[in-house]
Amino acid sequence: MRCPRILINTFCELEAETLDFVNKNKNVYAVGPLLPEPGRSFGDLIHSSTDECLRWLDKQKPSSVLYVSFGSIAMISEAQLAEVAAALESSECAFLMVVRTAMMEGGEDARFPMGFRERLFESGRAFFVEWAPQSQVLSHAAIGGFFTHCGWNSILEGIRAGVPFLCWPYFADQLLNCRCLVKAWGIGREFMDDSGSPLPPMGAYFITRDAIEEKVRGLMDPSSSSALREQCMQKSVVAAQTLSKDGSSYENLRSFISWLYDASGGNKPV
Repeated sequence: MRCPRILINTFCELEAETLDFVNKNKNVYAVGPLLPEPGRSFGDLIHSSTDECLRWLDKQKPSSVLYVSFGSIAMISEAQLAEVAAALESSECAFLMVVRTAMMEGGEDARFPMGFRERLFESGRAFFVEWAPQSQVLSHAAIGGFFTHCGWNSILEGIRAGVPFLCWPYFADQLLNCRCLVKAWGIGREFMDDSGSPLPPMGAYFITRDAIEEKVRGLMDPSSSSALREQCMQKSVVAAQTLSKDGSSYENLRSFISWLYDASGGNKPV
């Protein structure tokens, strides 16, 4: 069956060139960013750590915490996870890390170097959760960066919050998403080899603790990321405006609803 109209969770100001191309052959409406309201996630009801991690963030300085989350699918080897842990510890940055079940290759639960979680938690520099209310976390004043697998929802949440990205894609569209964040939109950084070329995705290339630490420090250091942060805030403002009355996504949704009423023989909405 032919689909006469398509709704896409993005916004015109973010992907104007791509949407113009797609609209040559399809009637596409960009109506995003469509994201859950902070504080209204179903996960809040089943994960007791929700309030705890937000209370921990309340105690941190503005823009001082790195949020680390690799989504719900990405698998990481024990050796690579050890490098991530060592890099985060030596970076001296505060961080909130999502450590979900079956996070390691083979579906095993995460195994960190001995004493890592205990040391960082007891020092007050880190907080670990199995799940986090991501929209609320990213919008919190304490968050200063997002170490991410580049899933699309995560990207939209980060853009809305005005947070810079450290990109480590895992597979599929995440690789293209990473390129957009870094090259097209200028709101993210990625891992590079010695020649300046992007490294392969997570799991296909072993990244050392030194390389990870360097990127984390660079992202979280205001003096070396000021231009990046300014660009992130500009994107955040545009993302909010596009959903407001007369914004592009607002008007696109109104246009789609009007078409839907006409197609069903009803009256146009006011």
